[in-house]
Amino acid sequence: MLTAIAGWVDAIGFLSLGGFYISFMSGNTTQLGIGLTRFDADLVRLPAVLLLCFVAGAFLGTIVTSLSGRWNLPTMLFFEAVLLLCALYLSFSATPMVGATEPLAIAMGAQNAALRNARGGRIGGTFVTGTVFGLGESLALWCLGREGVGPALRHAMGWLALAIGAAAGTWAFSASGLRALNAPAGALLVLALATAVMTLRVRSTSAAEEGGDQPG
Repeated sequence: MLTAIAGWVDAIGFLSLGGFYISFMSGNTTQLGIGLTRFDADLVRLPAVLLLCFVAGAFLGTIVTSLSGRWNLPTMLFFEAVLLLCALYLSFSATPMVGATEPLAIAMGAQNAALRNARGGRIGGTFVTGTVFGLGESLALWCLGREGVGPALRHAMGWLALAIGAAAGTWAFSASGLRALNAPAGALLVLALATAVMTLRVRSTSAAEEGGDQPG
């Protein structure tokens, strides 16, 4: 679901920015290199801003989750939802210095940096180059009989989630412009609440088990 949200947001960013990406920094770096070669200040400025904001988001996401302890996932989801709502607000009150682009790129950087499981694996990534490579690799290993089909299916589902999210985001943007950011922001708030409840239940269960293990 998080990967689908990333696809939704990136499609909106791509369409509203005229071909630049909110989360795919490889493409923005290529655009930056082209702009530098052509001495085109307009082509340099936007990808540079996107790159800086993405790095800032990765930095902030790591700080937030590192300081949030077991509440890191609901905290990060709420933080990302707030950033999307800020982008929506700024789309109606943008200034020459600050617009909707910055919080969107920060949100995507934060999601990549912070949403990891307890074993360090990334969940809900905002780009799928590694996923597509992993799909091909897993299919080869499956054909050779070295692993089951499960890893290939997981990679395929990751790619499909981003593609479906991007398609839905494109449709929503064509229908309502940047107001389409309401949907992913709302979804993130629901996920934040759900993960907060799950975390609270796990904490309560752990406390009860610890209390039951104590001698009377």
